[in-house]
Amino acid sequence: AWYGLFMAKDTPQEIVNIVNKAENKALSESAVAKRFANAGAAIQTSTPKEMDDFVAAESARWKKNLEELGLAGIC
Repeated sequence: AWYGLFMAKDTPQEIVNIVNKAENKALSESAVAKRFANAGAAIQTSTPKEMDDFVAAESARWKKNLEELGLAGIC
């Protein structure tokens, strides 16, 4: 499983970058990392572009899986 922080599509890029920088800084704090580790989660930070690419790849992968199972169109 994975988690991400999303914003409205029309959010100005400057705001996206500010939030991304703050998020990555918070996730690099040792206390935050420890809480994630205690919950069995690993932290992986990214740029907004990397997250966009990841979500696009995951969407394509799951769309293909659903089509192969005859479940296309349920999402």
